[in-house]
Amino acid sequence: MQSTLRIVQIILGIIAIGLSLYVILNPPLALSYVITLLSIILIITGIERIVHGISSDESSKSSKVGNIILGIVGIGFGIFVSAYPVFTTGLLLTIMAIGLLAIGIARIITGLYAKESPKWLKALMIISGSIAIIVAILVFAYPSLGVVLLTLIVSISLLIIGIDSLIQGVSGRKIKLTK
Repeated sequence: MQSTLRIVQIILGIIAIGLSLYVILNPPLALSYVITLLSIILIITGIERIVHGISSDESSKSSKVGNIILGIVGIGFGIFVSAYPVFTTGLLLTIMAIGLLAIGIARIITGLYAKESPKWLKALMIISGSIAIIVAILVFAYPSLGVVLLTLIVSISLLIIGIDSLIQGVSGRKIKLTK
């Protein structure tokens, strides 16, 4: 593996680990950064779509118009997210809770009806599905708990990514899942 790539992986790994620890220690502040970042990404992506729609010579007229319209919509959503961060947070929490509820139901159904699976795996699916449903109900009932869970999930994911990047950079090898 190239030394430049290894250095970049080590630096990015350290940054990701640092950011994840920051998020764990400051959940409310971190969530506002996530909302701000989402707004910026939507606006930049919208601008990119508009520029692509205007400057693309190979695209058809309908493709150009479509890109311009999508760009305007992206910018609009970016401004909306920035102007209404509380609504955006609520929407993210609702999506998370609905997703957890659906996953929980699916795991319970799979645990109950999976004929080929061993009993311990069926029990694990039913238990994890039940926990997902309980967490979803708690997020609906107590949105502040949802904020903490959302930031915790983001920070744990970022921590795992950072550790992975750091290990790959230090070892000089990509982590492979298969032989």
